[in-house]
Amino acid sequence: MYKSIKLIIGTVFALVLMIHTVSAQSLLEEASFRESGIKRLEINSSFIEVDYQGGMGEELTFAGKIFGKSKDQNPYKIRYERLGETMKVWIEVLENNKSWFMNNALEGAFIFTGPSDLAIDLKISSGNAFVRNVNHDSLSFRASSGSISLQDVQGHIYAATTSGMLKLQNIKGDISGKVTSGSLKMNNITGNQMDISSSSGSIELVEINMQSVSLSTTSGSISMTDVAGLSRAKSSSGSIKGKNVLASETLNLNTSSGSIAIDFNNKLNEGKVSLAASSGSLSINGNKSSKKLEMGQGNSFRINGRSSSGSQKLTFR
Repeated sequence: MYKSIKLIIGTVFALVLMIHTVSAQSLLEEASFRESGIKRLEINSSFIEVDYQGGMGEELTFAGKIFGKSKDQNPYKIRYERLGETMKVWIEVLENNKSWFMNNALEGAFIFTGPSDLAIDLKISSGNAFVRNVNHDSLSFRASSGSISLQDVQGHIYAATTSGMLKLQNIKGDISGKVTSGSLKMNNITGNQMDISSSSGSIELVEINMQSVSLSTTSGSISMTDVAGLSRAKSSSGSIKGKNVLASETLNLNTSSGSIAIDFNNKLNEGKVSLAASSGSLSINGNKSSKKLEMGQGNSFRINGRSSSGSQKLTFR
């Protein structure tokens, strides 16, 4: 196991070193550790590529490096501290020198390997993070302008980004997330509850199977394919589109000026659909109206669609 860990870390940093050799950058800072008995990992970094690989034994291993064009007056240090069963890793700024940072084009990497059963609290400013093979009920991932990618992760997950991208794949568990101006992509997600909000970014879901899926965006778009358990989709000016969507018992669709076009996997005669619009067009299985449209008398599900000037077009089996 130790040899395999060394091989992974060595391979990653061999690539990093190769890149920086070409760009004539120097190694400014490095740190590493191996610790047993760690139950929680807290990471706080900026401009750093962060990678965590779970399922690699009971020990938590870390190797971090920072590269730049000059070793002179490097204001950044890699710090770590163990407090009981918690390990904290962060970058400390020794001096506030933004011009130095811009002139030296700093880059770096934090490479972690360790157990799958680990609580993770990750915060990054402008870097990217990739986390895979983790199973825990306390997982939090936040990025300012960077991107976060999660793969083969289980548990209660909170993920947020300001202007970057969130990408979640092969996830089991409850998910809550927030995107300000970036984008969110999810694929192959199962669990009980999903609650995602976005200001101006886009939301894209593929192969989702949840008890309840709640989505909202201000000016961004919502796109769904093979989604089960949709309970809420709301957009102010963006569009809401879906293919092979299965509604939950109660589904509320709302848009101001954006359009709604969803192909449902539900049978129309098993539920009730009620659509209303101020000035937009309405359509249910080809039946059209301009202000109000209701169809279905079943009790299995209820769909309420409301729009101001956007159109609503729903189709059912």
